[in-house]
Amino acid sequence: PPVMGAGISGVTLPAQVTATAYLRAKPFVGGEILNLNLEAGRSVTAVRRTDGWVQVVAGDQTGWVTADALKILGPIPSLPAVQ
Repeated sequence: PPVMGAGISGVTLPAQVTATAYLRAKPFVGGEILNLNLEAGRSVTAVRRTDGWVQVVAGDQTGWVTADALKILGPIPSLPAVQ
């Protein structure tokens, strides 16, 4: 896989929430909150990444979670990067 470059288009990875986290519309702390509590232990799908944030699909919602609250099960550099 690439070394924290652009990633590979279309790659998704399974992930698990490791600490209760907010699902946000944008990848920053001030981003609109879509879901107040993605609880620890929940399985999600990682679809994209940017500096310190990962876009995930959780049920029928797609949003951004801080990378610190996720355990991604696979090579993170493979996820498509958002510039």
